[in-house]
Amino acid sequence: MATVDQNALAVGMMMAKRRSQKLIIVFLSAGVLAVAALFILVFSTTPAAPGAAAVVASVEEVARMATSKVLIPSDTISAGQKLERVMFTVETRPANEVNSRMITDFFKIEGYYSKANIPPGVPLLMDDVSPVPVRGVSGNIPAGFRAVTINVDTLSSVEGWVRPGSHVDVSWIAPIRGQASLTVIMQNLLILSAERQTQGQAIGAPLAAVPSTVTLLVNEGEAQKLILATTTGKLSLSLRGDMDTKIYNDFHTVTLGDLLGGVRSVDADKRKNSARITFRDANDDAARAVEVDSAGRIRRD
Repeated sequence: MATVDQNALAVGMMMAKRRSQKLIIVFLSAGVLAVAALFILVFSTTPAAPGAAAVVASVEEVARMATSKVLIPSDTISAGQKLERVMFTVETRPANEVNSRMITDFFKIEGYYSKANIPPGVPLLMDDVSPVPVRGVSGNIPAGFRAVTINVDTLSSVEGWVRPGSHVDVSWIAPIRGQASLTVIMQNLLILSAERQTQGQAIGAPLAAVPSTVTLLVNEGEAQKLILATTTGKLSLSLRGDMDTKIYNDFHTVTLGDLLGGVRSVDADKRKNSARITFRDANDDAARAVEVDSAGRIRRD
């Protein structure tokens, strides 16, 4: 009897062990399935890797976020003044707004002097400073350049709007082969001073008088030509816009014939020191003739 009970107990224990093993297998299978489901869920909701355009956009965004420090004058700095660290504050600007001309560290200009009056609130430029004290306009003349002064009036100075810091084209007006002619001989020249004033017109200040002289910054070759032009004809200045620095190649000499609609013939009369010009108007086939003197003035009977 005892043997039968022991056998029954052994069989029961074996069956219980098998049930436990089955439960373990079931739980393990469920765990694996849960992990797999979680893996699928996570990776199915993860955005795709960015393409080339997205990468470029990210790089540009980083560039926009980059910054650089610049020196800003706290107050107006007078021309010829020695620069001191206390005259400036340091501001952070977007790196794409900072160029190589802007001064980013006072160490670079320690011991320098201002070339001209420097306004407050704007980045300090290397163009504004000099390692030696400036004397008049000479501190603004780079090596290889010259300053040449010419006479101007209300017309040739564009009603006086040609001021220090302006850029101009220079026209030479003189008779060529018996005809009054105008030729643009130089372009985009910097005005260093007007009537011995080296500062431009301050905003809100009373208008300055029309200058009688202006000083131009030119290279050595241009200096010679400009001096010769002042002795052989009349010079006139054409004012450029602040952003216009282009050198134009389509300028040509304009003559009296161009004004009259197209020259057909020029008959010089040496005895009268004059010339007779025959032309046709662009809108009229009828020929006309005028007589001009050696200076290009139309003679009237």
